Amino acid sequence: MVLDRIDDDLKLLHAAAETAPAEIHGLLTVISARIHSLITVALQLPPDIPVQSGGG
Repeated sequence: MVLDRIDDDLKLLHAAAETAPAEIHGLLTVISARIHSLITVALQLPPDIPVQSGGG
């Protein structure tokens, strides 16, 4: 399932952040938090919201 794959990828990202050098650790932590936030918001969206294209 897609959510299982995302969970695995986030766990891998967290593990990489824990062992990364200090400069990279902060960056990976921020990226991980942002991904988690975006996924949380996406899961709260109703499935029937129409997708708008960027055209005019």
